[in-house]
Amino acid sequence: MVKHTGLLPLLSPMWADHWTSRLMDVCEEMGYEPLAGHTDSAYIGIGDNDGHEIADALTRTIQKEFNSERFVVEYEKLMKSWVAAKKNRNFGWVTWPKQGLHCTGFEMKKSNAAQITKRIQEVAFEAVCREDASEDDIRDLVNTWISGVRTVVKREALVMRSRLGKKPEKYGQQGGFQGAAKAYNRLNPDNRFEKGDGVPHTYTTKGIEAYRTHPKNLKNWT
Repeated sequence: MVKHTGLLPLLSPMWADHWTSRLMDVCEEMGYEPLAGHTDSAYIGIGDNDGHEIADALTRTIQKEFNSERFVVEYEKLMKSWVAAKKNRNFGWVTWPKQGLHCTGFEMKKSNAAQITKRIQEVAFEAVCREDASEDDIRDLVNTWISGVRTVVKREALVMRSRLGKKPEKYGQQGGFQGAAKAYNRLNPDNRFEKGDGVPHTYTTKGIEAYRTHPKNLKNWT
């Protein structure tokens, strides 16, 4: 399978979606399976065919159809396996131009997600892509990490981060990371969370709790 990306740099997102949809239709007319598409990217099943040749053929077809040379289709990645959970959430194993895990839309790509979440997803996704793990193997893997949370995993690995858009006390809700920041401020008046701060927080038996941690601790977690 292939992640086949049509680059449409001069279009707004709305028009980019329109042209990507048309690109997928053209792929189907050419005999290739359109798997998914969004904004300026399309995932196309090409089998053993040459991705560069397909990209060139698509570019010629699209440019002729719309009488414009500004639309160029580029062959971006070739993947031997690809899994889609839902729109804009997928992962696969890239074999060209450089081997490695491709991931879009999952927590492992989000800067505010907990380190343990990123690590579990990375290990599980790689195992699925390599096809050397069964469903039971993946379940055992996740359960092992869950057991570790109660024993060896440090608190820093469980931290999520969310940014305050205003002072915590101006939020009406008592729950969520906003409520956790308010509770922290009441107990720590000399070291408060303020508007614009990122709030490290995690789930506990008491609910969501916020606390201060040094960024160095997060970088050193593995």
